[in-house]
Amino acid sequence: MQSQSAPMSSFFGPLNPGLPGVILVLDPYSMITSPMQNSDSSARSCGGCTACCDGWLTANILGHDVAPGKPCHFRGVGGCTIYENRPADPCRGFICGWLRKGSPFPENFRPDKLGVIILAKPWRDRVAYVLVPAGRQPDAALLEWMQQYSTATGTPFLFNLDGRPRGYGSPEFQKDIFDKASRGEPLLPGLNPRPGGPCKLTPLELEI
Repeated sequence: MQSQSAPMSSFFGPLNPGLPGVILVLDPYSMITSPMQNSDSSARSCGGCTACCDGWLTANILGHDVAPGKPCHFRGVGGCTIYENRPADPCRGFICGWLRKGSPFPENFRPDKLGVIILAKPWRDRVAYVLVPAGRQPDAALLEWMQQYSTATGTPFLFNLDGRPRGYGSPEFQKDIFDKASRGEPLLPGLNPRPGGPCKLTPLELEI
């Protein structure tokens, strides 16, 4: 857990949900679970969510590219048309932050409901989260929820605002991310080093 003596703060400028480019829509999240409430994620399944297949992330599935605006070739009306034979890398191995065992995120954070895919990525000996737009930008209410969770648990997170990486985390996290950005390196595994670039669909078991 993050030491109380090391303040959590934003990098690359203040974390301000009111900045241009972030939609100030609070009503859809009026029933959002508090970050301090436990969410039962033990029996979760993708259900009808196909956000990871819908062209918000990048991947190559059996020779077919997935990219922003280009859903998976095997994405059918009812979901994956090769589900039983889908490849291990990345399909079977990919687990979003909402689906991940022990996920802190409430039911209504499922990507197709939230309009944002929350990716779990390794940072040092812990997890960090990345907010990827999947139909909408992270809005003020979601950023506030993430900020409260980050402050309470020491878990950092990233998102893009106006093409620039922003987020919340410890001074060590900020320095690490700033140094990587200065060198033109991916900020976390599977992230595009180009600011605002798409994230790669990566098997979770290869990362954490």
